Amino acid sequence: MIGHVPGAKGMYMVATHSGVTQAPVMGKYAALEILTQERAAVPAKYRPERFL
Repeated sequence: MIGHVPGAKGMYMVATHSGVTQAPVMGKYAALEILTQERAAVPAKYRPERFL
């Protein structure tokens, strides 16, 4: 999962089963989204709301 958590103002989540290999890319998208408040297209299908 990657993205802002619905209903939890200011909370951003990144969780993955292979964190070591995906950490550089996930960190890049997390930083981009947190700093710009824009949603990147690449991690769209891994948003927290998909799992709620």
